[in-house]
Amino acid sequence: MRAGLEPIFYSHFGGSIIDELFKRFAAHV
Repeated sequence: MRAGLEPIFYSHFGGSIIDELFKRFAAHV
């Protein structure tokens, strides 16, 4: 899933926030 969404998130937010978002997402799963 991450491989598909990552390019989309990068285009909107940039790289640094991606790790933070996925950390929070992983914590909720």
